[in-house]
Amino acid sequence: MNQITELINTVLQIVRIHFKIDLNEESISYERFLTHLKFFAARVFDHMEYEDTMQEIYKVMVEQNENAFSGVKKIAEYIKKQYNYKLTIDEQLYLLIHIKRILDEQTK
Repeated sequence: MNQITELINTVLQIVRIHFKIDLNEESISYERFLTHLKFFAARVFDHMEYEDTMQEIYKVMVEQNENAFSGVKKIAEYIKKQYNYKLTIDEQLYLLIHIKRILDEQTK
């Protein structure tokens, strides 16, 4: 449980620092992101890879959201280095969607 909490906190810190934002911990986007991170962290520690089934959507989302994807790349690099776990396309896509939502909230 401590490892999961540490991973979640580190990912949140990467997002805060990389995008130079304060996360609104009372927003629905933050809550969704946090929920996703809990399941994501469990998969990392169980070494359970998510199936790569959304390659077409992934390509479009990355092209249209390069800024948000730069944060996903930072997270992926950290996870690979720290836990020797390579994020699948699907995992990157879900992180991208959540980060995009958070960034969109910041511009409102």
